[in-house]
Amino acid sequence: SNRFSDGAFLYWTPLASRRFYRVATSLLRVKPSGASPNAANAAISAVQFLGELGGSHADGLETDASGLIYIGAAEQDGVSTFNPEEGTIEPFVRDPRIQWPDTFSVATNNKLYFTSNQYWLQPQFNNGTDMRKKPWQIWSVPIGAGKVMLT
Repeated sequence: SNRFSDGAFLYWTPLASRRFYRVATSLLRVKPSGASPNAANAAISAVQFLGELGGSHADGLETDASGLIYIGAAEQDGVSTFNPEEGTIEPFVRDPRIQWPDTFSVATNNKLYFTSNQYWLQPQFNNGTDMRKKPWQIWSVPIGAGKVMLT
């Protein structure tokens, strides 16, 4: 495990946004109390803006044991990576069959799994018409590291 896969930071992006953030989890574990009445403000003020996601909003994040973060890139039909050591976001996988990648999981076999969920094709977004196309897809992609094992 390295310092970026040890749970020291919580990474997130709002669903309808291209903005990427992190905050130290140590600050999130401090409950407001008489001894630390400003705990919430300390966590809020420590949020770090990491930049824009490079042309796509995200739905789904996952980290491998090397600390690399995989980010769903729905508008680019693929997955991007964020390298916290370098602060870079790069394309990882692109394929027109990847329709709104989501539900990421890194397995012990050094593969990234994710769904292609066709979210925007649901009836509630298309005047009641279900525009999703079968077969439903779960993707697996080889990666350079395995699952994060926290103890």
